[in-house]
Amino acid sequence: MLKLAKDYLRIDGTDEDIIITHLIETAKAYIKSATNIDYTEENHLYKMALLLLVVRWYENRNLVGKNDDLDYTISSILLQIELEGEKHE
Repeated sequence: MLKLAKDYLRIDGTDEDIIITHLIETAKAYIKSATNIDYTEENHLYKMALLLLVVRWYENRNLVGKNDDLDYTISSILLQIELEGEKHE
């Protein structure tokens, strides 16, 4: 997942690996908390939500957030992940 996240962020080198890895693990915990679904490589919606969160948190490291369409996109994907998980129970 680290390589995918770095490719998505367009980051070369290893200087930011610790930060990006931390953001990935935090995004997994966030999505798990929001949907009660665990990360799997096969769940592409989960990967997209994870990448969107990582990019948002990586690029906005200040305390003041901005509200934009990304919030709706992430919320919508999280709902879809949750609903898909309910179908498989």
